[in-house]
Amino acid sequence: MIQRYIAKISGPLLDRIDIHIEVPAVRYKELRGSAAIEGSAEIRARVLAARERQRLRFHKAGEKIYSNAQMTTRQIRIYCELGPDAEHLLERAMQQQGLTARAHDRILKVARTIADLESAESLTVATWPRLSNIGRSIAAIGPPEPCATIAFAGISTHPTAG
Repeated sequence: MIQRYIAKISGPLLDRIDIHIEVPAVRYKELRGSAAIEGSAEIRARVLAARERQRLRFHKAGEKIYSNAQMTTRQIRIYCELGPDAEHLLERAMQQQGLTARAHDRILKVARTIADLESAESLTVATWPRLSNIGRSIAAIGPPEPCATIAFAGISTHPTAG
């Protein structure tokens, strides 16, 4: 049902949605389990640290921006260098899903933000789990658990999504 709804949205409109990710259904045992869960205070601290990391990166370079979302194409080329595996994965996504230049740049902005949230300097597949999920879907290793679809940089990680 979600896929039918998404199919009705035009490509140019979908291209302007920054984040498309799948949120798997939570299993009952996970809800009732005793595993440590990151609380709101910890998440807030990580977000504030990532924002400060971005602000400092751009300030030190003399840029007149303060967040990854504000990067121009030139700045994306400077601050969003990919490791070889991530580069290959993004290239495959671009080719196989017919992604636009706008989608490419938004993917890199989101990837830089994910790396900042993880306190990682480089953009690699290992530090970019959402890109890894896209790569697995592109390779058609099989669909994930039933889930709700949320946008990730103009592409859906579900193999049947268009």
